[in-house]
Amino acid sequence: LQATVRVDQFGPENGAKPAAQEGAGLLVRDLLGNPRQQPLKMGYEEFPAASNQVMNAIMTQDKKDHQRVKLQAITREGISHPWGDAGASIKKQSYKEEVDLSQTPEFRLKLQRNDDGFITAWAPLDSDTWVSKRVPRADLISVQNKDHYYVGFFASRNAKITVTNASLTTTSAHTVPSEPWQAEPLPVVVQLASSTVSASPDYLLQARANEDGVFSVRQNEVVIGNEKAVKAGEMYTLPARLEQTSTFTVTFTPAHGTPVNQQLTVERIADRDTTHLYAAPDGKADAQGTADAPLDLATAIALLAPGGKLVLKSGDYPQSEIPVAASGSSDKLKTLQADGKVVIHGLLLDASYWHINGIDVTGKSLRVQGSHNLIERVTAYRNDDTGIQISSPEKIGRPLWASYNRVV
Repeated sequence: LQATVRVDQFGPENGAKPAAQEGAGLLVRDLLGNPRQQPLKMGYEEFPAASNQVMNAIMTQDKKDHQRVKLQAITREGISHPWGDAGASIKKQSYKEEVDLSQTPEFRLKLQRNDDGFITAWAPLDSDTWVSKRVPRADLISVQNKDHYYVGFFASRNAKITVTNASLTTTSAHTVPSEPWQAEPLPVVVQLASSTVSASPDYLLQARANEDGVFSVRQNEVVIGNEKAVKAGEMYTLPARLEQTSTFTVTFTPAHGTPVNQQLTVERIADRDTTHLYAAPDGKADAQGTADAPLDLATAIALLAPGGKLVLKSGDYPQSEIPVAASGSSDKLKTLQADGKVVIHGLLLDASYWHINGIDVTGKSLRVQGSHNLIERVTAYRNDDTGIQISSPEKIGRPLWASYNRVV
């Protein structure tokens, strides 16, 4: 497949910065899925159509502006179901960087399949000197449909293109079979979901893993939790009584594999009420956390007790994070509540069991990567990506994916 592609738009119409997911070009894939209904019928849920594919793609260089792009050979494989497969692989290989759209808005692109792979290529309009990138495994697009594959053009996100001089040439194939694709095995991941500080001597140790297995716990070298079996993704909980300094050694033994040890040191702090805290843009780390002496946001998040409420005074807050260690518990959600106009310039919610209520998020996104969270009355605007998104880090395994979150 060969064509001239002119980029008419790359990025939002309102001039906002690109999401770095804008793309356009040539592609081949093994599945299309059902056509989108226009208009969408009441009660109809569109079914996704994940596919194995190869793209010769014009992509945003980065999130700084719309004018600079790069050319990439992009492959996705490991898809055997249209709803997607855990462990599927997406590879992006750049073969031309820093192209200025204001100087070069048109691209001659080529996507070629031969017997043992693919070739993506680009050439200037006035030249037959092609810059190319080879992609192995010619049969990667013959998984979900072994009889047909689909060849064409694409424009994603806020990209608009005009395609001219398109031509498609076919020849007989003598495909060289490749080894069946196999997902890379994931490492054992253990998340400790309890704080390193506590005002109360009564403490709840929490942990979860991405595989079935057994948890054991020692506190200051004394066994307090012995070989409790848990399912992958299930939160392991163990009540404990803290000393001034308590070091927990958490051992997780997967059903198949080598034990993983993690340590967590917890400090008792001076008696204070950490069930109701205040934070402010000009709050101090050594403040009491009262309405008259508010904390900074990061310190307040770390100190808040399970079941507690953190009230944010009005104002602008920097990009912030609620880490896994700040998680609440299944019967004691932690609450972050706005008091007035509260604007946070990006918030990563890695923790579980939180209720986020009444804030604005701008600049960066509100990204939810924990589970069992409630997001209520949150306004997101002028974000560099989707304003409110529920996603998961790479290579943690489906059991630890963000789950059971609600946005209302």
